[in-house]
Amino acid sequence: MASKVIMPKLSPTMEEGQIARWLKKEGDKVSMGEPLAEIDTDKATMEMQALANGVLRKILINDGESAPLGQLIAVIGEPDEDIAALLSEASTTASTPAPTSTPAPTRPKPEAPSAAPTPEANGHASACRHSFGFGQNDRVATRCANGS
Repeated sequence: MASKVIMPKLSPTMEEGQIARWLKKEGDKVSMGEPLAEIDTDKATMEMQALANGVLRKILINDGESAPLGQLIAVIGEPDEDIAALLSEASTTASTPAPTSTPAPTRPKPEAPSAAPTPEANGHASACRHSFGFGQNDRVATRCANGS
């Protein structure tokens, strides 16, 4: 029975992949676990391995083309096997527009924090004014200039 080769999820944040290059050509014999193609993800280029034994019968996504996760990109089967049903399934899937995701709800902007209470509001007559200077061992030192 023919096996579908779908665009795999090669990284946690991957949503689609681009075929950097196929390492096998149509008609080449492939073994399970053998590198089949190089896929460009959102972060790196990684090898995709064959998940079935057989012959690479049909490549549906060529070098340089992108596909969303789970899309059929190739078919592996026996040399004389009929793969017409898989190919027609791929063409109807490709012509059906992918569901669009709804935009995430926007969060309301947090209100600006209110101004810090003034010393006068706390019963202090004057605000503390800091002075900066260099203290022992060239450390920056601060102190209140009005003594409070």
